[in-house]
Amino acid sequence: MSQENNQEVDLTSLENIELMPNWTNNNERTTKHRESNKTKRQKEYKNDNKNGRKARKGNDKYKLIVSADQDVLKKLKTKIKETGITYSLSEIIDVICNDLNRLHFKVKGIDDNKPEKFIFEHRAKKYFTNKIDAVNYFLKNGVGENKIIKKLLREEKPKGKFNYVLECPKTKKLLPPFNLHNSEIIIKQHLFISGISESYSSYIKNLKKIQEEDIIKKWSDEPIKHYEFMIENKEDSKSTNLETITNKIETKYFDSIFRSESIVKFKYANVKNLPRDVKDFAEGAISNRKNWYNSLFMDILISMKKSKFSVYKISDLLFVSPHKLNKVADNNLTIIASEIIKIIQKNKNISKKELVKNQELEKFNIKDIVLEIRWLVHQGFISIYSDNKIKIT
Repeated sequence: MSQENNQEVDLTSLENIELMPNWTNNNERTTKHRESNKTKRQKEYKNDNKNGRKARKGNDKYKLIVSADQDVLKKLKTKIKETGITYSLSEIIDVICNDLNRLHFKVKGIDDNKPEKFIFEHRAKKYFTNKIDAVNYFLKNGVGENKIIKKLLREEKPKGKFNYVLECPKTKKLLPPFNLHNSEIIIKQHLFISGISESYSSYIKNLKKIQEEDIIKKWSDEPIKHYEFMIENKEDSKSTNLETITNKIETKYFDSIFRSESIVKFKYANVKNLPRDVKDFAEGAISNRKNWYNSLFMDILISMKKSKFSVYKISDLLFVSPHKLNKVADNNLTIIASEIIKIIQKNKNISKKELVKNQELEKFNIKDIVLEIRWLVHQGFISIYSDNKIKIT
């Protein structure tokens, strides 16, 4: 059943969200209204994101698997047990789906007989669909993340007479002219250290040639730094030439840096870390909720049953109770409990607030009434729903 005052029922109670309903609010919605919401939601799923459907239609080699984040689900179950409130399964799932980071996503190849292979780099937690992209990313980000060790070998001032120097358009750093010995290695080292992903052949076309004597002199007075690089913990990979480092990664150390996986696993916040085609597919498939909502529904239903929650149906809605349901046995009830049961039987849509204030219970202490209601709920004789309604189970 639904929460009053149009407030979202957040069962996870993560940080600043409370699970308990507002008992004092009289603006209550009924089970019938909840059922109409369900019908409305089903219509919405039929008309869900058209762009998502188009993105998925054009990419048939992947499929999406959606499940609830297990930590979120565990906290949710704990909160339901703490409050003793009964929620509809649809309500629980909708609340989880309202924040996509409460879900766990997987993407795999559509063909289980020939599983798609993805390349995974564990430090960055990034996936790649091919070796070249994986190695290039590793090189581009290696120094900053200490995957590749940079060591200063020597510093030396340039010798000779130079008519110009070059300026990097991105960093504004001065670079040697092309006629300097080892200028290509020096420029490539600059590209690598500065994290510039542009190819060398493309990059040098955009270098600015500076012929002012004072700037040339300023550059020639500063020593050029020569570096040696090494893949972390791989002594035999040392080299001043980055092509050598690249070759070592591709041929000798690839399997120690990357691993092959047949399933891409990610949280929604990290969808940006996926390869472009997988990212495009995932975003389109996730936006089209109707394609994965039913399987998520079944997964959470099974999880609730395994955790010993009582799952039962009222009309066409499934409800989840933290208590084992029992039939009312009058001979085991106190006088107050018996009176409470009779009132609920006569008033099918009575709320907890209305029950406590019922004139037939005026002869009893309010504290005793509340304690008896709590006991009846715990014993599974009655259920309190999220809209404050109390019903006999």
